[in-house]
Amino acid sequence: SVFAALIAVLILLTNKNHEKAHEIHNTKTPVHRSGQKHRIIILLILTTLFLTVGVRGILTFLPIFLSTIGIKANSIGKIFTIMLAGGAITAILIGKLSIKKGKKIFILSSAVLSSPMLYIAIILLTHSSTYSMGLLFLILGGIPLTYSNAITIIFVQMHSADSPAFSSSLLMGFAWGMSGLSMLLFGFLGDIVGIKTMLMIIVSIPILGTLPAMMLPNE
Repeated sequence: SVFAALIAVLILLTNKNHEKAHEIHNTKTPVHRSGQKHRIIILLILTTLFLTVGVRGILTFLPIFLSTIGIKANSIGKIFTIMLAGGAITAILIGKLSIKKGKKIFILSSAVLSSPMLYIAIILLTHSSTYSMGLLFLILGGIPLTYSNAITIIFVQMHSADSPAFSSSLLMGFAWGMSGLSMLLFGFLGDIVGIKTMLMIIVSIPILGTLPAMMLPNE
């Protein structure tokens, strides 16, 4: 498949970059350490990809959905401001906590917490009697979806001491690039099944990130 081919390319690129770094520094890296590093990078790429699809989907299609249920543009802007600002502030706190508690648990929490809350939010927002509760769940679900970005970058850099810049750019570049391309497919899907159903599918994707995240090493 195309996805499998892309993962293979990522492995080759990482190997190539590692070999160059090896020649420059004239150091020897054990084979098992090299394989472990590549495994961690791929797991982080998959985890970040699932989370980023959720972020992209929310940023792309949620304003359209909110406008269809009668929310004005000014209110939509306020909702996103609170959500993104909350994620940024929480990321600072999570970053400090991850130094003591480890980063894996917070990457896992990002995937586990965001999907259920956002799924419930989509359902609640469509009913006038539960609209306010829906906004609360939307904000609470959006915050964990965004706070793990910095942690994943630090995590991959920790395990790529010989090429931290390349590994982190590979992580974010691939995840954001592929998630951006997926929005085209979700756009077509939204025209077929409706934007509400399509959004419910999108917000369910981040929880898939728990599978590769659980295989990450403990610090």
